[in-house]
Amino acid sequence: MRRSIPAFHALRSSLHGGLSRPLRACQSGVAMVEFAVALPVLLTLASGCYVLSDMIACQRKVTQATEQLTDIVARSSAVGQGDVAGILAASAQVLAPYAGAKAAITVSEVQISSGGKASVLWSQSLNGAALDSGSVVALPAGVSPNCGVMILGQVNYAYVPTMAFGSGLFGPGGAVPLSDSLAMSPRYGPQVSLDGVSSTVPACS
Repeated sequence: MRRSIPAFHALRSSLHGGLSRPLRACQSGVAMVEFAVALPVLLTLASGCYVLSDMIACQRKVTQATEQLTDIVARSSAVGQGDVAGILAASAQVLAPYAGAKAAITVSEVQISSGGKASVLWSQSLNGAALDSGSVVALPAGVSPNCGVMILGQVNYAYVPTMAFGSGLFGPGGAVPLSDSLAMSPRYGPQVSLDGVSSTVPACS
């Protein structure tokens, strides 16, 4: 038995050196394995970047619709309900190529008291609920609450990512609420009357 030990070691060395060296040198499948591991991460990053950029573009559309809505009404001295409905519908078209049906668009006239409280005089909405007359609303950030009347435009949009692969990043349903609001003073008078009826505006003290 002792005489067979050197032969055993020689055989083991021969097998180790002769067979394992080609196996160690063969790395033809390493790149494919690494790519397969990295592919899900790369797809997640790519889809996430696309969804984020698309969401930013949608937010810009929401801002543009809000600006157009508020500016057109503020430039009027008087409007009818049909006129306001047309302005709201036109503002929804600004959101294209995003679906205007997913946007709740509201325009209101508010009276701001000397204490800075904004109360609704009249309101009309598309795909949403109009503000109740007399209800108190918050003005957009950065608006100086000077006593008087202002036109308040509001757009709320439920953004759903176009890529289902990335929609799960935003929670159940995949919808992201986007919104903007803007307040402007009437251009051609103290207020914008609705259907020829001017609201009673309390005098500022």
